[in-house]
Amino acid sequence: MKRWPVRLLAAVCALVVCLGGYWAYWEWQAGGFRPQPRLVRGLAFGRSEISLRLRQRYPIGSDVQRLQGDLAHDAFQVASARQSARAEWGDGVPCRYFVRVDWRADGKGRLASIEGDYENACW
Repeated sequence: MKRWPVRLLAAVCALVVCLGGYWAYWEWQAGGFRPQPRLVRGLAFGRSEISLRLRQRYPIGSDVQRLQGDLAHDAFQVASARQSARAEWGDGVPCRYFVRVDWRADGKGRLASIEGDYENACW
């Protein structure tokens, strides 16, 4: 009796189990699926487009608290003391996407500068 079909099926099952375990571990480490923030929808990766969009929505002199509230509502992790915010999302495997927003405020709580960066990491 030929055993190669049974061995092939066992090897395929083992491969599926290993890949499933790897995917589950990656999702656990990455925090699971998160949707893309509205801020970056339709943008190409890089600094120029995200920075331009940020400056259009939040011109110099805008209220920093409004910026922070909008970013927090859009699933960003806001670090007020560092004057930055970060969001991460994706399906976990094979790609994750990241966007960072950095700003400086004047003494009155108004924006003095704002920049962003939008990138991805795939394996």
